[in-house]
Amino acid sequence: MILSKEKIVRYIIILITFISAVSCMSNTPRPDLRVRIRLDRQFDSLYREDKNNFTKIRTYDIRIFLINQNNRPISYWIMSCDWQRNFETNNSTYSFMLEECNKNSPVVRTLNAGDSISYSATVVNRNGYAYQNKDTFDLRLGFIFVDRQKCKSPDSYLHIMKDRSMQNEIQWSNSLRVF
Repeated sequence: MILSKEKIVRYIIILITFISAVSCMSNTPRPDLRVRIRLDRQFDSLYREDKNNFTKIRTYDIRIFLINQNNRPISYWIMSCDWQRNFETNNSTYSFMLEECNKNSPVVRTLNAGDSISYSATVVNRNGYAYQNKDTFDLRLGFIFVDRQKCKSPDSYLHIMKDRSMQNEIQWSNSLRVF
């Protein structure tokens, strides 16, 4: 079987993408990065399910702090606008309320030793049943740390974010009691 030039080029591109994604997963020491969340405000809001139906949901305005506790700078990949992609919750009924992004691309952020950065976000509990029964839950956020030293290109970062099973560098936050 003879392969066309297009197929050969396609196979080479797939191979290069795979190799660069695997290089992002190489074993190097985990950064000493602390993730803290703080509740700024808790309130009820209405969530529009469709044209005619609204559901009451519990909404939380939070502040997320990333603190570099290393004695060296650390650099990581994150989206310029849709930075919430680098975070996950420990319960699927809680999710970020996303804001509209006009320009969104992978960028590298650097935290010097001892420095921190904060992000403001709104997290919602879309599960009306848990809210009505006043069930409480310890919410935690996991920051998906994609190290710039291991992951060299924006394409590799995007590949990791699409297939989260490839990323094992999740730094979990403190617990926040929510319902």
